[in-house]
Amino acid sequence: MTDPGADDDLTVLREGAFAGQDLNAVLGLHEPATFCFVMHTKALESESIFEGDLIVCRRDLKPHNGDLVVVSRQRRFLLRYLRSGPEPALYLGGTADIRDLQHYQLFGVVVAVLRRTTRPRGTALSQMTGGEP
Repeated sequence: MTDPGADDDLTVLREGAFAGQDLNAVLGLHEPATFCFVMHTKALESESIFEGDLIVCRRDLKPHNGDLVVVSRQRRFLLRYLRSGPEPALYLGGTADIRDLQHYQLFGVVVAVLRRTTRPRGTALSQMTGGEP
């Protein structure tokens, strides 16, 4: 007897191009221009980026219109989407919240947002994110 949902793409994980790949190589984690941040706010939940998520950022990539980028201002890092063109801006949720970019420096392009599905206990990540909720 076969499982009626076995061929349903919503319920089955299949091996693809990623099978057997090293996550470090796929995300470029071994590159010296790769940095990781831990999200410490709920401000981007509408963008499906949650407190405690790990943000993987590459400084060696050129940003393009619509990319999620890390910018810095006065030694603080922010995540925003980049709108390039004649009037560049940084925005969230379709609304440009930063139009005057002269005080901001592009730090890098976000290549991944990673989320744990289990709660870390006693690890460096749990200490960085403030432990268990």
